[in-house]
Amino acid sequence: MPAASMSSRAPSLASVAALAVLVSFSATASASWTEETVAPFGPEASMALTADGRPVVVYSSGQTVVVATRGATGGWTLEPLAIPMLAAPKSQVDGGSPSQTQLLYVSRPSVAVDRITADPRVAWIRNWDADVWYAQRTSGAWSYQLLSGSGGSPSLVIDRDGVSRVAFGGVYGVRAAGSWTFEPVGTGWSEASLMLDAQDGPSIAFARGNGPGPQLSFATLTGSGWSSEPVETTGHEIWETSAALDGANQPHVVFVDDSDQLVRYAHREGTSWTVETVAGPVGAGSGVALALGAGGEPFIAYLDNGSERFARRVAGTWTSEAVSAPGLGGHSSQLAIDAAGRPHLVYVEYNTNRVRYAVRADAVTGVEPAVAALGFGIASLGPNPAKSGGAIDLALRLDAPRRLTIELLDLAGRRVAVREPVTLAAGTPHVSWSPRVASAGLYFLAVRSERGEQVTTRVALLP
Repeated sequence: MPAASMSSRAPSLASVAALAVLVSFSATASASWTEETVAPFGPEASMALTADGRPVVVYSSGQTVVVATRGATGGWTLEPLAIPMLAAPKSQVDGGSPSQTQLLYVSRPSVAVDRITADPRVAWIRNWDADVWYAQRTSGAWSYQLLSGSGGSPSLVIDRDGVSRVAFGGVYGVRAAGSWTFEPVGTGWSEASLMLDAQDGPSIAFARGNGPGPQLSFATLTGSGWSSEPVETTGHEIWETSAALDGANQPHVVFVDDSDQLVRYAHREGTSWTVETVAGPVGAGSGVALALGAGGEPFIAYLDNGSERFARRVAGTWTSEAVSAPGLGGHSSQLAIDAAGRPHLVYVEYNTNRVRYAVRADAVTGVEPAVAALGFGIASLGPNPAKSGGAIDLALRLDAPRRLTIELLDLAGRRVAVREPVTLAAGTPHVSWSPRVASAGLYFLAVRSERGEQVTTRVALLP
C-alpha cells in the first residue's frame, strides 16, 4: 500500500501566537472536576499527555485539523495544520451545490505524543473519500503522508523507539525510515483500538458494528501472524470501543452495546474473558474511553443521557461521578491518567460542538484492580481437553438465581453449538453438556446471562 509524502512548514510564530487562547477554569457539576474550553467548535477530538502530564488535544475543524497544546501555566496554543487537500469529486458533494460544501470535512483524529521531543503525531480520515492521512511534526516542520485511499477510523500509537504505528480498516501499519508498511489483520472494522505491550508487541481490539461473526474481537500479532478471538458474542451492534493493556499484558476493553444502549467493560485474565455492565441505558451515541491506573485499575469515561461521567470500580461495584453539568456532556471522549494518578478528560459538547478539557483536582483513590463483578463465573471446567461429543462438566459460581445460556464458538467467533438456556439456583451448581462439533480443535466456551454479560474461556476438543 504505497504512501505519498509531501511537506509543509508550520505556521509562523506570529500566527501561532495570534491563535493562542487563554481560558480560565470554571466549576462543573462535580466539585472534584474543573473544566475549560479548548475551542468553540470541533466536532471530533482526541487527546494524549506529554511526559510531564500536559494535554495535547487534536480536533477536526471543517476541512482541517487543529493541534491544541496546553501551556505549563495554562492557556492553549492552537496550531492548524496545512493539510494537502484534494478536490472532492462533484458527485460526492450533495447535488454538487456550493451550499453543501460543509459536507466535506476531516474526522476521527487520533493523536500520539513523542515522549522525548513532545512533538505530536496525528492520523485522521476524510469523510468524502475515506483517505487516511498521517502528519508528523519534527523540529517545527510538519510532513504529511497519505496512508490509504480506502480506510477507516485510525488508531495511532508511538512505541519505545519513537516509531509510529497505526491500525485502521482491517490493516496494521508501521512507519520506518519515513515509509509505511502495512499488513492485513481482519475485515469489516468500524472501530479499532491499537495497543503495544511492554515489548512493543501490537494488539488490536476491533468492532464490526454489525454483520456476521463476533461484533467485538481482540487480535494479537504472534510469531505465526495475527490471531484473533471473540470478546463479546451476543451479536448486538457495537460502534465504539477503547482498549488498553495492563502491566501483565492483559487486555481491557470498554465499548457501547448499541442495541441495549449499555456501557460494557471486558477484561481478560489468562485465557478467560469477563464482560460486565458499567452503566445504562445511557441513550444513543454515547462516547466511551478507557484508561488504566498504575496497578491496572480501569477508569472509564462515557456519556449518560447528556451528562459526561467518569467511572471506576469501588467495593466490587461500578460507581461514577459527573464531569459536566446535565445536558452538556458530549461525544469523542478521550481519557488519560497522569503520573500522579489524576484523570484528564477531553470531550465534545453534544449540542454546541465545543471542545472541552476537564481535569480532576486530585488522584482517584479506593479503586480496585480488575476483578469479575458479574455475580456469576466459571469455577471449574473438565475434562479439558474433552472428547468431541463427550460430556463437559461446568461448575458455576452464582450469587443469585440466574438464567444462563452456554455456547461453543470457533476461533473466528462463530457459534458452532448452543445449549438451551437454563435457570440455576445460587451457589455452585453443575451443568453437564455434550456439544457436538464437526471437527476437533480449540474452541471458546461462553456462559452468558440474559442481560448480555458473559464469561468466556478456552476448551480443547479431541477427535
